[in-house]
Formats: sequence, structure tokens, C-alpha cells
Amino acid sequence: MQPVSDSHCRRDRDNAGGSNGSVISPRWQQTDGRYQCMAYTLSRPLVREKPRYIDVTIDGVGKQRVWF
Repeated sequence: MQPVSDSHCRRDRDNAGGSNGSVISPRWQQTDGRYQCMAYTLSRPLVREKPRYIDVTIDGVGKQRVWF
């Protein structure tokens, strides 16, 4: 679990938050005598600026796009 923005946690410290695309299971946890919003964070998958692919033509079969 990592510290996240307080906006991910509910204001009521007794209730755990839901989930929001970038974090899972946000909740208030006491750390060094104070409460902090903690959650499991999700990392974004690698997205290329320009997708790479080739269109392959197979004689008698047709065309197929190959991504790499």
C-alpha cells in the first residue's frame, strides 16, 4: 500500500473507500500518530505513441495485421 491523495478515501475514517481506476481499496490508516489515505496503486500499461504493425498477405488465404 502507498500513500495516495486524500480525495480517494471517504471522509469517515471507519469506512473503507471503494475503488477509482488508478487505486484499489483506499482506506485511512494511522501512521506515526496521524491518519493517512493509503491504497494499492495501479500502474498504467505501456502505451506506444505510434502503434507498430504490418499487414501480411498470404497467397490463397487473405490478409492479416501483425502487431509488434
